[in-house]
Amino acid sequence: MKPYKFFQLILSFSAMGSIFSYGQDSAPSAQGAELPKYETFHSNLGQQGIVELTDSEKAAPKKGWGSKKRWSDNRFAPLGSLRGKPVAIPGSRLSDRWVGPAPEKTKPEGDSSSVGTSVFVGSRIYHTNNVLRSKTGKMSSGVWENSLGGSLTGKPFQVGSYFSMIPRLDLIMQWSNYGEDSVSDLLDYRFGMIKGGLGIALPGDWMLTPGLEYDLLHEQASGNRIFDAIAPSLQLQKVVGLGETTFLMLDGMLKLSNTDRSLDSNFNLPGVFEDDGDNFQTTLNLSLIRTYGENGKYVLMPAIGLTRSEYLKNLQDGRVDIVFSAGLSGIWQVKEWLSLQAFANFSTLSTNDKGEALGTSTFDAWDIGVSANVNHSF
Repeated sequence: MKPYKFFQLILSFSAMGSIFSYGQDSAPSAQGAELPKYETFHSNLGQQGIVELTDSEKAAPKKGWGSKKRWSDNRFAPLGSLRGKPVAIPGSRLSDRWVGPAPEKTKPEGDSSSVGTSVFVGSRIYHTNNVLRSKTGKMSSGVWENSLGGSLTGKPFQVGSYFSMIPRLDLIMQWSNYGEDSVSDLLDYRFGMIKGGLGIALPGDWMLTPGLEYDLLHEQASGNRIFDAIAPSLQLQKVVGLGETTFLMLDGMLKLSNTDRSLDSNFNLPGVFEDDGDNFQTTLNLSLIRTYGENGKYVLMPAIGLTRSEYLKNLQDGRVDIVFSAGLSGIWQVKEWLSLQAFANFSTLSTNDKGEALGTSTFDAWDIGVSANVNHSF
């Protein structure tokens, strides 16, 4: 097997499905006289999921490893804005398992440190043909997103003969700026998330991750809080090797978002309640990963995803939105600490009768752009 040092792949989610999934039935006027109301607005706050494949000889302790190197001796580790989401690790022996924030330097013997620390900075620029995620009156815009964060990864520990666990704590900040002046004051945001999780390596190369996150969204211009949310989640992942250079990644998640919207923001309307956004979300993603070149430094990844959001409170109770997304990403791992990406994503939202009665807009949108990501582990 040809050893890989690592590669990065990026999943771009078109919607902010982790918290809300809103639609807008009409675009604002050019003067911005009728800005979309928040309870019917579909934010395209996105996250880039970055996964790294590390060479096991560098990424994990030697103890307990077999002498024969296999494809399963590679370890997947999350990077970028998804550093807090452990990824399923291929391999047949639980004692071999390792999930880390990035390829960490092997610590010298006698070093008793049990916490791995990593930081990242990312920036992406893309063009969207439907910035308001509306069915009619589509408006295009450029978008510039910048993010930074860090993670602490605890030492993996064995539980019985069949399970190993990896605790994580992650902090992420993201800023987004929109080029269309008529909506930039409305859409420019500052987003923060802190998340704790426990990756549980299961037999059959599955990774189960219960987690708890706190999210906070602010308007960038005024600094006003738009909402915050507490969201417990349960994620299940698996990576399947189809060959030395081809992998299939399955990713499913259940999430319950308990939201608290500020009614003092520009989105305040009569009959709107702080917890209107409470929802139960089911997500399924499927990604095909193909590496090329020396040490797999080039990656091509088509991906599809489906997210179902069921709203639970007040007038929104009974509303169900479904977002389908499909995308293609190309990644170049320039250095161990630097990766560049080009991507194109399509997303479409549909809703049930209750959603239509509430004015939720169905839509479709294309997002095309590039990104750069820098990471470092201590």
